[in-house]
Amino acid sequence: MNQVNKVIEILKVPTGTFMVNTADVIGMNLKHEEQWEPWLARFYNGLVQQDWVCIDAGANIGTHTIQLAKLCDRVYAFEPQVMIYNMLCCNISLNNNDFQINAIKKGLGDKEEVKQLWNIAFEHFGQGLFNWGGRGIEQEGCGKPYDKDNVREYDQIEVTTLDSYNLDRCDLIKIDIQGYESKAFAGGDKTIDKFKPFVLLENSNLESPELDNNMKAKQWLLDKGYEFYRLMM
Repeated sequence: MNQVNKVIEILKVPTGTFMVNTADVIGMNLKHEEQWEPWLARFYNGLVQQDWVCIDAGANIGTHTIQLAKLCDRVYAFEPQVMIYNMLCCNISLNNNDFQINAIKKGLGDKEEVKQLWNIAFEHFGQGLFNWGGRGIEQEGCGKPYDKDNVREYDQIEVTTLDSYNLDRCDLIKIDIQGYESKAFAGGDKTIDKFKPFVLLENSNLESPELDNNMKAKQWLLDKGYEFYRLMM
């Protein structure tokens, strides 16, 4: 894989200190707006309790992970992309959350396996700006062209299941993993049944064919008896 464009800076913003890549969408927003998805943070700031255990699936560089750690007892942060994971670990240390956050360099799915992310070229916004967190696992219905027989070692990630962690507690799952959510739920079936956590799910309200995976995630939760409330930007 060719060397990717990175512009690394350390930023101090109201929610913490972060190593960011300002050639990435999140890094650019933190530099210019000093925040990322503030509507989501406002919501869980009024929800999360001090003794909670939270899951951050698709943790990226930790913008939500760090904020959750300030509110709860423990966070399990799943981020499979090596470059982003390294920055996540740096940000955990910069914010002195080393003993509250368990950073895991794996994605969540329905079984233990190795999968491929779609090409970062599909997340190029132009003028050298990329959305690294926008990459998801190649699968049918992901909306990105892929060749299941094309092995690209540099795009491979390890996938695990939430149930394999045998958690003693799980109060909230924040999940944003680009159409792989229903598989992650299936791999956390026992955990979700046992604890009935709140779920903060990135999920489009459009029901077009390329968003079939979003519909599967919603249906999985509905079958478990969840009720939906849409949080708008």
